[in-house]
Amino acid sequence: MFLRISGVQDSEGISFGMSHKKLLTILVPTFNRLGFLVRLLSSLESELCGLEADVHLVIGDNGSNDGTAEFVKNFLAKNPFVSSFRLESNIGPDRIFLELFSRVKTHYFWIISDDDMPRQGLIGKLLQKLYTIRPTLLYLESYWAPNIYEISMPRLQELELESFEMLDYARKINIRTTFVSSWVVNSLSMRSRGVGLVQIEEGLGTSLIQLGWILPLLCRASVLIASKEPCVFATLGNSGGYQQLRTFGVNYPKFVQESTRGNRKLELALITTYLYSYLPRVIYSSRRGATVFQGMQSERHALLNLIPALYRYPVFWITCFPLLLMPRPWLRFFHSALGYFRSAI
Repeated sequence: MFLRISGVQDSEGISFGMSHKKLLTILVPTFNRLGFLVRLLSSLESELCGLEADVHLVIGDNGSNDGTAEFVKNFLAKNPFVSSFRLESNIGPDRIFLELFSRVKTHYFWIISDDDMPRQGLIGKLLQKLYTIRPTLLYLESYWAPNIYEISMPRLQELELESFEMLDYARKINIRTTFVSSWVVNSLSMRSRGVGLVQIEEGLGTSLIQLGWILPLLCRASVLIASKEPCVFATLGNSGGYQQLRTFGVNYPKFVQESTRGNRKLELALITTYLYSYLPRVIYSSRRGATVFQGMQSERHALLNLIPALYRYPVFWITCFPLLLMPRPWLRFFHSALGYFRSAI
């Protein structure tokens, strides 16, 4: 157990101590992925042994019908520091995140998707850093693989962190602001800035509800921290059913524009790197895939949706627009040339 110091204030000047008996809430949303959930909870059970006084674990079952409810019931019986809730039917990823967020009563919270996994040795060291550094946002680097259970990486011996100025942080993270399992968030900083359920609900239906708390804190945070090495194992290619091109090609830039209104430098820092490194891969994969543009009626429909969201960025016309128009046989050449250009700069 870690020593709690009464009366300390965090970087935002918010009281930090006796009013919050536990420091961190870990939130686990799940839906019909019992195999993933069993492995994640088994890992968390081991990692949290001896840390129960500092951490609250909440499992949110989004209406699973694959045996998840019975497994969670048995898991809770063995682990009294864990709580759970189960919905009658699936309400979608955005709303289950909101349901989980509404249950946070600690200084920090961390949502971990059921198909992701914290690195062994991370949580105890994370708690130590939260007690001493008290960041507004902490980004944990991720390691992506099709099967995270085959990753061979030694137990984390030291959680090394680095701090960033806002624009450098935005350039480093950009599209990874959307990867929920990487973010440990200061809930009291959110409330001190008036970021609550009402404001976050504006993002319902985007599949990016997490940006409703990450971007407002990024815009005005005084302490921005990231880990130096991978701390979260993330399952590659498990999108959860959202429409990738609409989510990341249309909803993401709109979210950034609205959240950074009045701070053009921050907007460009978040968007420009994403237009160089991420969105071209999404378009390329979509056009070469069998479904072409999932969730959109045609390539023309996709084009008409992307232009209003991205026309204001010159790099869009260089890196993405050609991929939308050129014949499929040319796609690989252009995409390879773009990759070479990225590596050169």
